[in-house]
Amino acid sequence: MASVDQGSIEETIGALEAFGSREFHLESSRQAAEYLLGAFGDIGVQAEMQYFMVGDTTVSNVIGTIEGGDEDAGMYLFGAHYDSENRDVYDLSTAENITAPGADDDASGVAAVLEMARILADADFPGTVKFVMFGAEEMGYDNSGGCRGSEYFAAAETAQGRTYSGTAVLDMIGYRAGEVNKVSLIVNADEQALTESMRDAAGVFGIDLEMDLFVRPDATYSDHASFWAEGIPSMLVIEELDSGMFPVNPMYHTSYDTLDTLSLGQVVAVTEALLGGLLLLEEGGDDSGWVLVFGAALMAAVIVSVALFIYVRRRRGRTGDDR
Repeated sequence: MASVDQGSIEETIGALEAFGSREFHLESSRQAAEYLLGAFGDIGVQAEMQYFMVGDTTVSNVIGTIEGGDEDAGMYLFGAHYDSENRDVYDLSTAENITAPGADDDASGVAAVLEMARILADADFPGTVKFVMFGAEEMGYDNSGGCRGSEYFAAAETAQGRTYSGTAVLDMIGYRAGEVNKVSLIVNADEQALTESMRDAAGVFGIDLEMDLFVRPDATYSDHASFWAEGIPSMLVIEELDSGMFPVNPMYHTSYDTLDTLSLGQVVAVTEALLGGLLLLEEGGDDSGWVLVFGAALMAAVIVSVALFIYVRRRRGRTGDDR
């Protein structure tokens, strides 16, 4: 958990905000995708572009993959959308001239996903983990978008026979309305192993984060719904919600959704909880490789602590003999 670097998260959000707008019709959105492809390369994670069409516009998903060594181990995915939107845009001209910095929506989620990939890049996990930055999640000025990147990705994965033990979509995790770090977890069924494990991790690792769980199969406004449509277990990880199940952040989809309005500490806490949840997961109801990784680390810490305790006792004994 201590490996999560707030500075790295801030750098990613700032870099994406600097594009001005990432409305998926624009060249700046394609440049943002290229930036993310390079960012995966910089941290040593194999990555590729997955191209698809939205009308006459070519858009891409950016897919980073850490291959596992055990074909029988579960496969997991963490995703976020990199495009942004301003609610005042109504045609291509206004899209080019009105900023949509999208720091919270959804550079915050992208930054957390990239940070997880950075930390896990050198880990020896048995299962494969994918980190996907989706394009065209927002509707766009002509309403031709709307979760188009995740729909294309999820359908392609199903067609290729790939199955996932759990997926998480992070969409707006950086705005904190009060003094407490808070996040909402939205699922379409009671039993979600990754969801429960993430909640457990907060207690196990002492993470400063409150989590509210909502079983709401009707909440289909983000990329998690594309996985539900393919029968893939998924949860939406999103900040505090209002009574209508929408974010309380008043700046999203405006020119004021900027880095200075966010709580980076909350983004760090969410990243920690997801990492902790991955470590604590049990695959198939018995001890999996994920648990063994955490268990081995815990056992090593116990052994070191016992050895240190014995050493200190012996040193005290010798000091007493000298006296």
